[in-house]
Amino acid sequence: MTIDGEAHPYVPQDLKLPGFVPIFLSQSHIVGVYGLSSCLVVLFMWILSGFVPKISKTDRTTPVYLAEVWKEYSKGDSRYVGRDAGVVSVEGITAVLEGPACLLAVYAIAAKKSYRHVLQIAICLGQLYGTASLTS
Repeated sequence: MTIDGEAHPYVPQDLKLPGFVPIFLSQSHIVGVYGLSSCLVVLFMWILSGFVPKISKTDRTTPVYLAEVWKEYSKGDSRYVGRDAGVVSVEGITAVLEGPACLLAVYAIAAKKSYRHVLQIAICLGQLYGTASLTS
Protein backbone atom coordinates (compact mmCIF):
# COMPACT_ATOMS: atom_id res chain seq x y z
CA MET A 1 0.00 0.00 0.00
CA THR A 2 1.25 3.45 -0.69
CA ILE A 3 0.80 6.45 1.51
CA ASP A 4 1.52 9.76 -0.14
CA GLY A 5 3.30 7.82 -2.90
CA GLU A 6 5.50 5.85 -0.47
CA ALA A 7 5.07 2.13 0.25
CA HIS A 8 5.53 1.14 3.85
CA PRO A 9 7.40 -2.03 4.88
CA TYR A 10 4.98 -3.09 7.62
CA VAL A 11 2.59 -6.02 7.74
CA PRO A 12 -0.23 -6.01 6.84
CA GLN A 13 0.50 -4.07 3.68
CA ASP A 14 -2.95 -2.48 3.72
CA LEU A 15 -2.29 -0.97 7.16
CA LYS A 16 -3.22 2.69 7.09
CA LEU A 17 -0.44 4.91 8.44
CA PRO A 18 -1.45 8.56 8.15
CA GLY A 19 1.60 10.78 8.00
CA PHE A 20 3.96 7.82 7.42
CA VAL A 21 7.55 8.98 6.92
CA PRO A 22 9.89 6.38 5.42
CA ILE A 23 13.24 5.69 7.05
CA PHE A 24 15.93 8.02 5.76
CA LEU A 25 19.01 6.64 7.53
CA SER A 26 20.72 3.42 6.51
CA GLN A 27 20.99 0.58 9.03
CA SER A 28 24.76 0.89 9.00
CA HIS A 29 24.45 4.58 9.88
CA ILE A 30 22.08 3.83 12.76
CA VAL A 31 24.29 1.02 14.13
CA GLY A 32 27.40 3.18 13.67
CA VAL A 33 25.94 6.07 15.66
CA TYR A 34 24.79 3.67 18.38
CA GLY A 35 28.23 2.03 18.54
CA LEU A 36 30.01 5.38 18.67
CA SER A 37 27.72 6.67 21.39
CA SER A 38 28.27 3.46 23.40
CA CYS A 39 32.03 3.93 23.12
CA LEU A 40 31.67 7.54 24.24
CA VAL A 41 29.66 6.47 27.30
CA VAL A 42 32.35 3.93 28.24
CA LEU A 43 35.08 6.54 27.72
CA PHE A 44 33.15 9.09 29.80
CA MET A 45 32.71 6.56 32.62
CA TRP A 46 36.44 5.73 32.48
CA ILE A 47 37.37 9.40 32.78
CA LEU A 48 34.76 10.10 35.46
CA SER A 49 35.78 7.09 37.55
CA GLY A 50 39.40 8.32 37.46
CA PHE A 51 38.42 11.04 39.93
CA VAL A 52 37.56 8.42 42.57
CA PRO A 53 40.87 7.56 44.28
CA LYS A 54 39.89 4.13 45.69
CA ILE A 55 38.84 2.57 42.37
CA SER A 56 41.42 0.36 40.66
CA LYS A 57 41.96 0.40 36.91
CA THR A 58 40.20 -2.94 36.65
CA ASP A 59 37.15 -1.57 38.42
CA ARG A 60 37.18 1.52 36.22
CA THR A 61 36.26 -0.45 33.09
CA THR A 62 32.70 -1.03 31.93
CA PRO A 63 31.63 -3.34 34.81
CA VAL A 64 31.23 -0.25 36.98
CA TYR A 65 29.01 1.39 34.40
CA LEU A 66 27.02 -1.80 33.85
CA ALA A 67 26.56 -2.18 37.60
CA GLU A 68 25.09 1.30 37.73
CA VAL A 69 22.79 0.49 34.82
CA TRP A 70 21.75 -2.72 36.61
CA LYS A 71 20.92 -0.75 39.78
CA GLU A 72 18.92 1.77 37.79
CA TYR A 73 17.02 -0.98 35.98
CA SER A 74 16.31 -2.61 39.35
CA LYS A 75 14.24 0.40 40.34
CA GLY A 76 11.68 -0.74 37.78
CA ASP A 77 11.98 -4.47 38.46
CA SER A 78 13.11 -5.32 41.99
CA ARG A 79 13.88 -8.97 41.11
CA TYR A 80 17.21 -7.77 39.72
CA VAL A 81 18.44 -6.08 42.86
CA GLY A 82 18.24 -9.24 45.00
CA ARG A 83 21.05 -11.04 43.13
CA ASP A 84 18.87 -14.08 42.73
CA ALA A 85 20.88 -16.83 41.04
CA GLY A 86 18.07 -17.56 38.60
CA VAL A 87 17.78 -13.96 37.49
CA VAL A 88 21.54 -13.58 37.11
CA SER A 89 21.77 -16.85 35.14
CA VAL A 90 18.94 -16.02 32.77
CA GLU A 91 20.22 -12.48 32.22
CA GLY A 92 23.71 -13.84 31.64
CA ILE A 93 22.38 -16.15 28.95
CA THR A 94 20.46 -13.25 27.47
CA ALA A 95 23.51 -11.02 27.35
CA VAL A 96 25.95 -13.65 26.05
CA LEU A 97 23.74 -15.49 23.56
CA GLU A 98 20.81 -13.31 22.66
CA GLY A 99 22.72 -10.05 22.38
CA PRO A 100 24.98 -11.27 19.57
CA ALA A 101 22.05 -13.19 18.07
CA CYS A 102 20.14 -9.91 17.84
CA LEU A 103 23.05 -8.31 15.98
CA LEU A 104 23.13 -11.30 13.63
CA ALA A 105 19.37 -10.93 13.16
CA VAL A 106 19.80 -7.28 12.18
CA TYR A 107 22.32 -8.35 9.55
CA ALA A 108 20.14 -11.24 8.36
CA ILE A 109 17.09 -9.01 7.99
CA ALA A 110 19.03 -6.31 6.17
CA ALA A 111 20.66 -8.84 3.84
CA LYS A 112 17.39 -10.79 3.44
CA LYS A 113 19.06 -14.04 4.49
CA SER A 114 16.91 -17.15 4.52
CA TYR A 115 17.61 -17.91 8.19
CA ARG A 116 16.35 -14.54 9.46
CA HIS A 117 12.92 -15.83 10.46
CA VAL A 118 14.26 -18.84 12.35
CA LEU A 119 16.72 -16.59 14.17
CA GLN A 120 13.98 -14.14 15.13
CA ILE A 121 11.83 -16.98 16.47
CA ALA A 122 14.77 -18.36 18.49
CA ILE A 123 15.46 -14.94 20.02
CA CYS A 124 11.79 -14.43 20.85
CA LEU A 125 11.55 -17.87 22.44
CA GLY A 126 14.64 -17.09 24.51
CA GLN A 127 13.02 -13.88 25.73
CA LEU A 128 9.75 -15.68 26.42
CA TYR A 129 11.60 -18.39 28.39
CA GLY A 130 13.45 -15.76 30.39
CA THR A 131 10.25 -13.90 31.17
CA ALA A 132 8.31 -17.05 32.06
CA SER A 133 11.06 -18.53 34.21
CA LEU A 134 11.57 -15.31 36.16
CA THR A 135 7.90 -14.71 36.87
CA SER A 136 7.21 -18.13 38.33
